[in-house]
Amino acid sequence: MRRHPNPCAVVVPGSVSLAIAMCVGRFALTPILSMTQLQGTLDLSLSR
Repeated sequence: MRRHPNPCAVVVPGSVSLAIAMCVGRFALTPILSMTQLQGTLDLSLSR
């Protein structure tokens, strides 16, 4: 019979991986946002 892993052993590394991925995405895409707004290729007024 197979043993199930401890839930903490799955949740903690998964949460840390998600936090790292979100931080990398945020800091990688923030400079691109201002460039696209200045170039006129992205208009945030259309988002509503």
